[in-house]
Amino acid sequence: MAELKPFAMQHGKLRAQKVGFPRSLSVALLSLALLFANAAYGTIDADLIEAAKTGDTAVVEQLLKQGADANAKNENGTTVLMWAAYKSHTEIIKTLINAGADPNAETEDGWTAVMDAAVFGDAKTLKAFIDAGADVNAKQRDGKTVLMWAAEKGRTENVIVLIGAGVNTNAKTKEGKNALTMAAEEGHTEVVHVLKEAGAR
Repeated sequence: MAELKPFAMQHGKLRAQKVGFPRSLSVALLSLALLFANAAYGTIDADLIEAAKTGDTAVVEQLLKQGADANAKNENGTTVLMWAAYKSHTEIIKTLINAGADPNAETEDGWTAVMDAAVFGDAKTLKAFIDAGADVNAKQRDGKTVLMWAAEKGRTENVIVLIGAGVNTNAKTKEGKNALTMAAEEGHTEVVHVLKEAGAR
């Protein structure tokens, strides 16, 4: 009796075969196989992202032990580390970096996790990235820097932290703006003062 093979590779894809099995059974088995494949290769990373969003450090640690990718990203290119930074989950940031997460990973437009930290996080969150060697002078494609984002949003404490980390206070965008002009345009007088004291012009 010939060996029954419910599936065969066609053009690089697994497809149900008609020979030897009823079509309904073959389709059912294929669906089950794909379900297990998705569970094995997709869901664990998605779960890691959700845990990072909610701040569940224990779940993050467990998923990493189970093989979740510390550099997992969603369909928009947003990494799990960016989500943790956006939510200011400092312990998760440290856990992910210790597990191999790249603090300098970028989205297509050049956004990095340290930019999330500078805009949405507190000084503790930002320092976690600096301690991990994140590039505080990272630029987006238009030339906008980490400092510019913090200055534009009026995050005075984060501006101070970035200055202390040696950030370039006079970097300019492609349009010729710098952190000082952005802070002034938004009316963040305290940030303006801090930047001028640091030599921004």
